[in-house]
Amino acid sequence: MDKQRSRNDWIDIIGAFANSGQSTKDWCESNGLNINTFKYWKSKLKREKTLVGKDSKTTQWFKLEASEPERGVAIIIGKATIEVSTGFNPSLLKDVIRTLSSLC
Repeated sequence: MDKQRSRNDWIDIIGAFANSGQSTKDWCESNGLNINTFKYWKSKLKREKTLVGKDSKTTQWFKLEASEPERGVAIIIGKATIEVSTGFNPSLLKDVIRTLSSLC
């Protein structure tokens, strides 16, 4: 029986697989994962657009550290650019990014 893993654990696991270059079967065997459970989570997260966008490329997040917190930042997704300034609404930004990621 597989260890209980959180949704975030599966996002990390599937991201590691995507970067491995291995087949699903080989990667699951070498990491002690049930292949059917892996495929279930990969499919579930793909449907939710958590892992991939329309063009099936894996979404990768990175930490952004601003050297000047008073200044804004520009986020580019496809052909769209979002400028974010101090005091922005994080919930709105999340919704906008999610929508643009599914369209671009």
